[in-house]
Amino acid sequence: MHGLAYRCIMGRMSNQGISPEEIVKAAGRHGLTVSDAQLHRWQRQGLIPRPKIQGLGRGRGTASYYPADTAQHIIALCELLAEDRRLDLAALALFFQGYPVRVERLKSILMVAADQWETEVGNLVNGTGITSKGADALDKMVFERLKPSPVTWARGHLRKSKFETFIRILIFVGAGRKPDFLEETEESAILKKGLGIGTALRTWLRVDDDELRSFIGSVATHFNQAALHMTIQETGDDELNRSKTELLIVWQTLMDLKACFLLLDEKYALGLGRLPDINFTRSSTLVPMMLLIWMHLRTMPEIAENIPHMIASATEVSSLRNLLASHPKLLKPMKAALGLLATS
Repeated sequence: MHGLAYRCIMGRMSNQGISPEEIVKAAGRHGLTVSDAQLHRWQRQGLIPRPKIQGLGRGRGTASYYPADTAQHIIALCELLAEDRRLDLAALALFFQGYPVRVERLKSILMVAADQWETEVGNLVNGTGITSKGADALDKMVFERLKPSPVTWARGHLRKSKFETFIRILIFVGAGRKPDFLEETEESAILKKGLGIGTALRTWLRVDDDELRSFIGSVATHFNQAALHMTIQETGDDELNRSKTELLIVWQTLMDLKACFLLLDEKYALGLGRLPDINFTRSSTLVPMMLLIWMHLRTMPEIAENIPHMIASATEVSSLRNLLASHPKLLKPMKAALGLLATS
């Protein structure tokens, strides 16, 4: 009778989870070597859930039982670590795969990303605007983003000496160092000719320097290290999961938009062409910063109120991408329409 009762107890507990021994065997069937000690280390590091400790009754001791899907969780973790041994990247990849990762572990990873943000971005912009180092970086970025086709077109309209001036002015403007284009000068005439525009330049380039500095300053203030830390500290488990879901949807929408524009014509890609195609479910150094930025952006009222619209548009953008990919005959008339919009 006692033996039957013991087997019944063990049967009920097995239904409530999976034992370390069963996890080790499951990993072995996938060609992976996992020990009970390794399971303990991973759970202490927040990479897998803590097991439930249950008494066996009548002085028989205790047994540990992990959640039922922990074996697959361990297999996914081993596959990630085979690609990249950095535990933080593996932890975030597991999180985006839908496996439970302790919130404290995720927050510690995001804190590191916030400190990295301060180091890398803090010397480019500050509370008063773009620093000289930031302006130099923007110079380089603007120059690298110049596409061959419009640059070649401008070169055909300008002599070599004037073309060099034209490029210099473009970089000058891109870095926020706006000269007075409202006056008729030789440089403004070169820029007009290079861009292929006339009187429209007067209003098109009318940017208020103080307003621009104020905007950059407000962004720098909102994204400072202390503000990022506060967002991380105040974000709970539910908010983390919502941020993850929203980021996946919004980023996929951007990728679909990028694909649509590249199918139509790369010059209409609106800056999306350089966006990397990130696989959030694999180890990637970009993921911690991406998640941190999105978590912080969604605390801004103007962003938060538009998140439902972004989510709602995801299906339509995906459908458009599939439509263009499967019906290439649509590309020509849509390119023509896009060209009309660009010149209107």
